[in-house]
Amino acid sequence: MRRFWVGGRGMLLAALLAFLGGCGYTLEGTRRPASLGDARSIAIPLIQNYTREPNLDVSLTTAVRERFLLDGRLRLADLADADLVLDAAVSEYRLDPIGFSRADQVRRYRILIRTRILLRDTQRGRIILNQEIDSEAEYDIAAAIGGSQQAQSGAIGTAAARLADDLLSLILEGF
Repeated sequence: MRRFWVGGRGMLLAALLAFLGGCGYTLEGTRRPASLGDARSIAIPLIQNYTREPNLDVSLTTAVRERFLLDGRLRLADLADADLVLDAAVSEYRLDPIGFSRADQVRRYRILIRTRILLRDTQRGRIILNQEIDSEAEYDIAAAIGGSQQAQSGAIGTAAARLADDLLSLILEGF
C-alpha cells in the first residue's frame, strides 16, 4: 500500500478526485423555467370543488401545498404577498368500474379527478399556465363497507399526490 502512495499514483488519484469533485455538477431540481422570471413565492388558495364528492378540495389542496413545501424552490405565501398565484378547480370526479367478479359484481374502481389549473404571475399580470390535468388512481372493493370507503379515501389521496407531482413538474420543470 505504501508503494502505491509513494509511487505518485496516489497523487494522481487525489488530483483526479479533486477534478471530478469540482466539475460543476449541479442538481437538475435547482433550475427553473424562464417563464417564472424571478418569482420566489406562490399562493395556493383552496382548490374549488365543483363536484359532489365531499372534501375533495381539502385533500387536493393539502397534497399540493405539502408537495411545494417539500420541494422548497418556491415558498408558500399569502395571496397579497405572492409572486405567483395557483388557482385550481375540480370540474370532474368520476368513479368507473374496471374489475368484475365471476358473478359480474364490481371488484375494482378507477377514480378520475379532472382539475383546471391557472397559474398567474402577479408581478407582470399575465397567465403562465392554463391547463387541465387528469389524475387517476385505482382501488379494490373490500368485503366490509368500511374497508371499501377506506380504500376509496386512499385512492383519492394517491390521485391528489399525483396531481401535486404533475403540478410541480409543470410549474417548476416546464413539463
